[in-house]
Amino acid sequence: MSERTSAPAVGASTFEVLRDALKTSTPVVSARVVRGAPLGARLVVLLNSVTGTLGDAALDQLIVRDALHLLSEERSETRTYAGQHGEVAVFLETFPPPPLLLIFGAVHVAQALTRFAKALGFAVIVTDARATLATRERFPEADDIIQA
Repeated sequence: MSERTSAPAVGASTFEVLRDALKTSTPVVSARVVRGAPLGARLVVLLNSVTGTLGDAALDQLIVRDALHLLSEERSETRTYAGQHGEVAVFLETFPPPPLLLIFGAVHVAQALTRFAKALGFAVIVTDARATLATRERFPEADDIIQA
């Protein structure tokens, strides 16, 4: 599993940053104003960077702090803040990385387990020393296959 560690590209939109984070299973929070002004404004918070603004630097700082806290707890919620232009409600939607399942032994039971785990949203790594068993053909759903 690769985790994104570099900052988003300069000038990247909040949508692009969120899309890229989700694509690479990078922990991310999308904070969007759902009541108050500026309605619909979005801030995307990664562990090492922030993209976008809600139009109020002090509010942005509060949102980033709360977003990182919620991400550590793997939960989403709507919070109300006092902003420059009055009260705003912000939905902080967290996208933690998927849980990881390591499967040792590329046997027939591991094939079924891989399919079930992927259907449940797990990232799956299969490992086996036997090169004839630990193959992409036998485990097409696995995120990674290690022959060790």
